[in-house]
Amino acid sequence: MLRRLVLLTRALLAARLAGGEWPVAPLIAQGAAAAALGWLVSDALGVWSYAWAALSVSLAFTALPLLGEHAGAVSDDPAREWLEAQPVRAVEVRLARAFAIVGLTWILALAALVPLALLAPDSWTWDLRALLVGAGLAQAAFLVALLLALHAALGARAQALLVVLQTAVMGLVVVGSVAGLRHISALRDMDAAHGWIAWTPSAWFAQPFSSAGGLWQPLTAVALAGAALLCIAPARAQRGVHSGPLDALLAPLRALLVRTWVRDDERAGFAFTYEALPKERDFVLRVYPLLGIPLAFLYLGLQDEDPRLRGGIAALLAFAPVTYLPVLLSQVPGSRGHEARWILDTAPTTHEAIARGALKALYVRVLVPLYALIAVVACSIGEATSALQTIPISMLVCLYLLHALWGRCVTNLPLSVAPDRVEAPLDMVGTMMMLAMATTGLALATWKLLTPWSALGVCALAMLVQVVRHVTRQRRAHL
Repeated sequence: MLRRLVLLTRALLAARLAGGEWPVAPLIAQGAAAAALGWLVSDALGVWSYAWAALSVSLAFTALPLLGEHAGAVSDDPAREWLEAQPVRAVEVRLARAFAIVGLTWILALAALVPLALLAPDSWTWDLRALLVGAGLAQAAFLVALLLALHAALGARAQALLVVLQTAVMGLVVVGSVAGLRHISALRDMDAAHGWIAWTPSAWFAQPFSSAGGLWQPLTAVALAGAALLCIAPARAQRGVHSGPLDALLAPLRALLVRTWVRDDERAGFAFTYEALPKERDFVLRVYPLLGIPLAFLYLGLQDEDPRLRGGIAALLAFAPVTYLPVLLSQVPGSRGHEARWILDTAPTTHEAIARGALKALYVRVLVPLYALIAVVACSIGEATSALQTIPISMLVCLYLLHALWGRCVTNLPLSVAPDRVEAPLDMVGTMMMLAMATTGLALATWKLLTPWSALGVCALAMLVQVVRHVTRQRRAHL
């Protein structure tokens, strides 16, 4: 049995690594970010506080890819049919898959743990550094067990929860990195977990570094993780993200825009993208969690007591979706059902019409809810005036930039290539930096110079101009 288990685990690991799912560049970037954080706080924290901070960073940097671009390693099993055809028992398949997932997760965890251990305070011995790496690996195994249990319990419905979790983790990384550096003095003198910190997994696995010492917390967590890994059945194919309440909320707006904004030759591309894109797990897990970044900065902006500065932060965040447009657009062609591209190629319409319809669907299905969420959050903190000043202008700018950036960022038809074959534009980083600088100036100008009524007037005038242009084009087409 042991030999078969080793062979199965090696085959699964080789299949994952040979498929290029674990590239070196992101691991180097993750290690560099962890090293920077470790270097900043190593001299300012004690033994337990540094261990807790290091394990928290490792947990966040491991959870983000497991909930996002590498979520397939946990939720899907591409070798499922091959495994089921082998002369092995079901328990061997479960064990081999669990060991393979844990091994791949350890690769992610080590990218942050190794630099964090090397940059530990000078007072740390090599035994403590090795113990930190071991505690981090045990924590990563515990994380994998939680995710596998989530998938086993919820099935395809787990994808929606994963989106929420990754969005929350993305926001916590931003908030924790900034707010944590502000409260280093409070952590410096801590030699054990207190308050809400005691409920974090990092505190459990940092127990050996505390003044009380002991291994019962991490050993209990590892035992629970091992039991979960043994009991969880092999993964089954997931079907993506199902429709939810958002579809019902957007239904009236969709019906109105189909009648007034979407042209006849664009309706096929609009309907196809509107229905299919939110159900593409890779698109959802890579794009939606970006919401966590502006919402996290909005939370940090609340900490400032100056209401004028808070209004400026709300104005900047209203234009944040414009900066993310290149990332959003570059993911539109990806689909796990890309073999059905022939439907688009043989459709009785042009590729340009499909692209225009997809562009409008993307705006309605993704960007409009994002702006609505930012508006709700801004109003909840007393910045309704700033939201009314800036969000309508930002939505207008976003719509025009969608048309301008589509040809540069979208290199294929919507949902027509494999997710791992999606090509980002070579100058995407430069484009995002230019957009960030331009939208910063535009956001501040809008916030300072316009009132809510004048902002709505500008948008109404722009819509009127667009309607006149549309009617003029239609008349010319009928001549």
